[in-house]
Amino acid sequence: MAREHPIATLVGGELARMGARSATIYAVLKSPTLCGKEITPARLTTLARQIHLEATGESSHPGLMPSATSWYFSSDRRIMHSSLILSLAWSWRHLGPEQSFVKAYTIYWRLTGGDRTDLADGRTVSADRAWRLVQQSLLPMQNWIQAKARGHTAATPAIRLLRCRSCTIPVIASSENLRVTCPVCRGKDQTKSSC
Repeated sequence: MAREHPIATLVGGELARMGARSATIYAVLKSPTLCGKEITPARLTTLARQIHLEATGESSHPGLMPSATSWYFSSDRRIMHSSLILSLAWSWRHLGPEQSFVKAYTIYWRLTGGDRTDLADGRTVSADRAWRLVQQSLLPMQNWIQAKARGHTAATPAIRLLRCRSCTIPVIASSENLRVTCPVCRGKDQTKSSC
């Protein structure tokens, strides 16, 4: 079945090698631009599992997918890594969330050294968590920005990008934040105040 869908096999296999579980592979592949129009959900589930098995030599990890938004804000490292992923995905938002995620996570994976042991101990953001971040943020951010430009109100995304008020790099922020300082600038401010 995997050979019948070469694009799905290529994209899904790459995601599996970067640590994505079959549920994430399924969610990305169901995009109409990848193979969502050509295959039923049941066959796509089987295909995602098969792609994962062929790419990694093991079955996908079972269990619930990560869903807590607080995880992204639980350490400075996670804030910076999540900000990088979402910034990269934002730059390809015109491709849709699935393809922008694949491009963003592939670059992130390469920049961070592509080591699955870093995923296991939480030093980097897993493909599953990155997919959740992009999925829950990209379209709501676009809709929110468009509504504000038209003078309308819209629900603020749970996680969005704001510019650091010191250095202006994009940083993830929760819906309650109106202004944000990135962890690097926050660290500099703390160093200055302790001198």
